Amino acid sequence: MSEIERPRREQEGLDYVKVGLGLVFVFGAFVFGILAPPGTLVISFGLMIPAVALLADAFQDAARRRRALSSPPANRERELLSAIRDNGGQSLRRRRRWRPRSP
Repeated sequence: MSEIERPRREQEGLDYVKVGLGLVFVFGAFVFGILAPPGTLVISFGLMIPAVALLADAFQDAARRRRALSSPPANRERELLSAIRDNGGQSLRRRRRWRPRSP
């Protein structure tokens, strides 16, 4: 038997794995830049590149998810645009106004 598939919920906040790894790389760059012997400054710059990439990607994904949650669903927008097209550009209120039935 197959397992019951649960809908996967999108995470609303930051991707903590990327942020954690980015902070580890920042810490490594700090250790090599400040505490290590003088010839290892190049290593600290090499560690800053993945740190910046991971942190920037995590923040960009969080902003993208926030925008996706705040925007209206695409189906509703398509529905409204097709109603305007079918209506000839007239207001929907004018079309839905109550009219008495003719006998």
